[in-house]
Amino acid sequence: MDYEYFEQLVSRPRLQRYFDAVQDKEKALLLYAYNIQLSQQLFAMISMFEVVLRNKINQCMQTHTGINNWLHQAIQKGGMFHHADCEYCKNCIIEAIKKLAKRKENATSHDKLLAELNFGFWRYLFESAQFKATGRILLKIVPQRPKSMPQQHYNQKWFAKELKKINELRNRIAHHETICMYKKGAETFISTQRTEKVYQTILNLLDYMDIDSNELLKYLIKYR
Repeated sequence: MDYEYFEQLVSRPRLQRYFDAVQDKEKALLLYAYNIQLSQQLFAMISMFEVVLRNKINQCMQTHTGINNWLHQAIQKGGMFHHADCEYCKNCIIEAIKKLAKRKENATSHDKLLAELNFGFWRYLFESAQFKATGRILLKIVPQRPKSMPQQHYNQKWFAKELKKINELRNRIAHHETICMYKKGAETFISTQRTEKVYQTILNLLDYMDIDSNELLKYLIKYR
């Protein structure tokens, strides 16, 4: 691939960061390709994690509320998200229902609404206001999490931070940002260390949800 031609395709600022890291056009193109490959592999794992997360939350909420379509119920007057502190989650549900209706899909279907809501929605359920609104019961989805210690509390705030890390990596991949290097001051370093830490976070959280992360990983690798 000709460097100048590829630069026109992806834009100079986007490709420049790769060149800055290696100071060589051919290596910059190779690094860009490696970043795409790594992103593809990770996005599959993150997508699987997202499906598992939302299904665990859904099962927990259905059991807690006794209501199958608790998401629709949550935005009704008197519902758990029908107040200012939970406006983000309420708006997410409303927008998801509108999108389903616009596509002429069944906007009253709980399963379709469940699948339409993005990672950000599920993450925000562990922020203080939403966690309180849902009855402070959502940590039941991580029954195998470590016991809290003075130096580390495995509570709602911890889980929210862990999900934020995954959400941020997901968004970087979705926007075709680099995940194989980082900047420190004026210097650019080639390293996947930060990405590897988030990847390990995903595996840890799956294990805490009582899911065999190694078995799941073998399945994804086998059928990639």
